[in-house]
Amino acid sequence: SSCSLPVVLLDYGQFFFTIIYMKSTAYLLVDDRGPEIRHRSGLTAPDKFIYLAPIGGVPTVFFDAREFGRKKEKLKQLRNGVVIKALEPYMAKIQKQTAGSLVATLLVLLKDYKIDNLLVSATLSYSIAHELEAAGKKLTVYSYEKEREHKTHQELNYIIDAQRVNEQAFELNWNILKESTIRKNRIMYR
Repeated sequence: SSCSLPVVLLDYGQFFFTIIYMKSTAYLLVDDRGPEIRHRSGLTAPDKFIYLAPIGGVPTVFFDAREFGRKKEKLKQLRNGVVIKALEPYMAKIQKQTAGSLVATLLVLLKDYKIDNLLVSATLSYSIAHELEAAGKKLTVYSYEKEREHKTHQELNYIIDAQRVNEQAFELNWNILKESTIRKNRIMYR
């Protein structure tokens, strides 16, 4: 799953080219409650997860056993090219003193995927960012929001459907209030 991207730097002072081969780069979301995970995978994530999408590779969401079965079924329905894998095989590789640490699990995963450069959300927690950088990973803030500037037809339909539900609820409330009376600072309906 690794991918090497050549980067050519031109040094005008010396008039020579330096070619640097970066190790694999990937988009990363970790335990993020924002809309990025839904936009990128079609999933929501109430429990811990890792979203990893190597550039030129297959986007993968890693869930623990509590969510794995449900999310796998959901991705089958979506058929959007995102793969789901279990976190437990990576958790089994970490040392006992870091057991349960999402970052320790993430570092094992990144090692297996040979990824050193990460494009992360500005909402990535400071503690996770600090631990990744201490482990030698290069983090670059990536604006996931720009990906969402234009809505797909499906997203527009979700927005329209949600608005219709709100309008129906508002109309129901309006009708209840219209048919109600007030007695001693209380709204009495039927």
